[in-house]
Amino acid sequence: MAMRDETWRTWVQFVFTDAMAYVTLFLSIRSGDWELRMASMKMMAPIFTAFDHPTYQKLISDHITDVLHLPEAILLMFQQGGFVVNIMGRPWHSVGIVEAHEMLINKKCKMSFVKPSEDYINRVAKFLTYRINALESTTNQLFPEMNKKSTEPNDILSVKPNDKKFEQNVRTQIIAVQKSSLLEVVEVNRGLFNPFTNVHASLAQSSDLLNFRKIGQEEFLLTISSFILKEPSVKAPKRKRSLKTFSQKHVRTRKMSQLERDKGLILSTIKKKMQFSIKTGKPIGQPGEQILEYPLSLCDNDGNPLKGQKSYFTKSLNTRYTDTNPPVITTELPHDWIPECCILEGMFMINTTPLGCHTTMTDYANFLFRRYVLPNLKKGMKEIHIIFDSPGRLKNTPKYFEQKRRDANAKISMTHRCDDIIGSTKVIQGKWRESFLNCRECKRKLAIFIGEFFLNNCSSYLQDHQAMYIAGTFEGDIRDTAWFVRGKSPKQPDPEYICNAEETDTRIWLHAKKTSHKNILVMSPDTDVYNIGLPLASVKNKLVVIQVNTYNSKELKFVILNNLVAALSNDPDLARINPELLPLVLQIIFICTGCDYLSFFSQIGKATFFRYFFQYASFITGGSETHPGTLADIGLEDGSYKCGYLAFIRLVGTTYFKKFASGFETNSPSTYFTTCVQQDTTPEQQHRDWLRSIRNTIWYRTKFENEMVASDEALMFHWKRVCWVANMWNQADRNIMLLQPLTNWGWDTTKENLSVVWDSEDYVKTIHERVCALTKGCKCVTGCTTKRCSCYRGSKRCSAGCECKSCNNVHVNTCTPHPTIDRSSQLVDVIIEEEYVDQYGEIEDIMDFVFRENSQ
Repeated sequence: MAMRDETWRTWVQFVFTDAMAYVTLFLSIRSGDWELRMASMKMMAPIFTAFDHPTYQKLISDHITDVLHLPEAILLMFQQGGFVVNIMGRPWHSVGIVEAHEMLINKKCKMSFVKPSEDYINRVAKFLTYRINALESTTNQLFPEMNKKSTEPNDILSVKPNDKKFEQNVRTQIIAVQKSSLLEVVEVNRGLFNPFTNVHASLAQSSDLLNFRKIGQEEFLLTISSFILKEPSVKAPKRKRSLKTFSQKHVRTRKMSQLERDKGLILSTIKKKMQFSIKTGKPIGQPGEQILEYPLSLCDNDGNPLKGQKSYFTKSLNTRYTDTNPPVITTELPHDWIPECCILEGMFMINTTPLGCHTTMTDYANFLFRRYVLPNLKKGMKEIHIIFDSPGRLKNTPKYFEQKRRDANAKISMTHRCDDIIGSTKVIQGKWRESFLNCRECKRKLAIFIGEFFLNNCSSYLQDHQAMYIAGTFEGDIRDTAWFVRGKSPKQPDPEYICNAEETDTRIWLHAKKTSHKNILVMSPDTDVYNIGLPLASVKNKLVVIQVNTYNSKELKFVILNNLVAALSNDPDLARINPELLPLVLQIIFICTGCDYLSFFSQIGKATFFRYFFQYASFITGGSETHPGTLADIGLEDGSYKCGYLAFIRLVGTTYFKKFASGFETNSPSTYFTTCVQQDTTPEQQHRDWLRSIRNTIWYRTKFENEMVASDEALMFHWKRVCWVANMWNQADRNIMLLQPLTNWGWDTTKENLSVVWDSEDYVKTIHERVCALTKGCKCVTGCTTKRCSCYRGSKRCSAGCECKSCNNVHVNTCTPHPTIDRSSQLVDVIIEEEYVDQYGEIEDIMDFVFRENSQ
């Protein structure tokens, strides 16, 4: 049949040549036949070459070349079967070296330790082999029956579950072959066709499928001669053959993202503005107009706050104050400083993954105590404070969005159950985060268990002058209390440490204030911690050092809070600012540029704000008559936040001004402020005019709205949220924090869940009307002079969103148009009619054209 029919010929070649190459490779490994292995690879090479698999093609050609250059002794070893391993000594059961490695060495070593540290590897490397051998010997002696090998012959009639699946698969394929005409006896050549779909091949498909091995062999030999033997004088390029087969190219279809839809909307409105300008002779319109509802410089397309890296703030401080004396950020504790009190943030402590030897929660809790608490006790610390989060006091907290974002990225099994955690609870190896930390309820139960375990088991390690405090792990009436154990005495509550704070980073500073010790070491990698404590007057008479790197990190990093305050006071760029306000000003910069409660600015990080603040600190927050207000004006009750809003506008405007400095005639934002505002207006109006001028200028240089300055109302709501968070943080050293209601301070609590107020309702309504005017309109063909026209019926002029013809309801500029109008008309026709710009593409090209035409 293969000599008579092309379809038969294709399948015969597949069965006896192409597929056999793979079968013989498998058999060569099982039997240890080196010559069969090499022959199989040579049979595979044309297939990979013909169908454009360059990696396998290169591997085979390089491998054959290496084999030809092997020493005779090594080649003889391979020919005798040295390229495989026969573990049990049974014929036809050899495996490749990599398979043997996985079956023996890796299998025994992988479970010996989980996520080891470098120190642990160094300690176990020397005895790991002996340990594995000892375990094997012990197992063989205790359970000899497990090592017995069955000597009975295999029963051909016995059927295993895997054999049933294999047999069912074979039967299914036999039925598919029988239903098709694959094995029909034919008298004439039917040509090449797919018997399962009855699709006949084209001439190109037939030529490629019937001759692909010849094509691949020629290309493979050419590759050998050109790239390995380097016989030609010119190196032959590698080209794809792209043979025509029956397989269909996979067409990837995806849903258009919100970002692409927004880009399409912006491009459409710009095109309509241009076309309307040509029709009427009017300028294109006011630059800087916002088209989308959300201020994308502060949130994403769904209205969720933007997030970024908070650690850049610490890096900026380290860069600026790297050479100060005394040092601000160091890699070791001061030599003449002996800590007396250590405060540990428990939420980062429980992120430590348990080791393989930990089977129960008791093992894990004992491990945490010995790793984090006991070393500090041995160093002579007089007090150890361990503080956990105590969530649930407020139904809707501003951190709701951060928790929502983290929960969305967390992986929780569908079968996960929130069971009680006790000492005998099993530790699930390899799934620590998925089983306990990603679920907030289980995470809370874990914190409660760890706190109770520490309190009940610490007394045996404490000396008479040492004490350990636990806070945040209690429920019910004692939820706000902190309990302690001193020496060998029983545990008891301490009323001095009662606190209603939910977050550990704020409660830390109450403990730092209440402790009688002066030298305090705080261990918390959260950047919020030292920014919260920076302006607190209650800890200024104490020396507080914060360890800001993670607990598991080898390289330590400490922020010395008192030295940071001194460095700010001695900074020459901050000389014109009241030294008493500097710690609070630095805290506000950290808050307003993004934290757990507030959004970050799109494409502008903390380091950028930090750099430009120090360059223009006196202009931004100097509090002069011409530039009133400072970043320290955050009063909610007395209304001083309004003055702080002006300083915040100067901070934001300066940053965007410097980012797009090429668009301005001057390099100084303060000079630009004096040149573009009217002196007879109120200070707030002057700042709004200055910011609007910056917004209009950079409009021509941005690609999308997330690079634009948010509206004045959006910035006001953002500043209100900043003041609310700052007032909460400045009460961190109090037992009872009195917080303002979230309503009217940038959040909305009227809905079921907490929501962020991104802009005023009036401004959002204005945006909707603007978009409707640019995207919706009449499509009249009768001149738009009757009430059949929706624009005429509504007593409105036809606008850029209309698609009417011969319109008499549009205001046309009667003055003589500039000669460039004709030229722009031609260019717009090219852009719109010939689709020079695609649906989502180069918006900046159109903006550049608009900018040039408006300038002329």
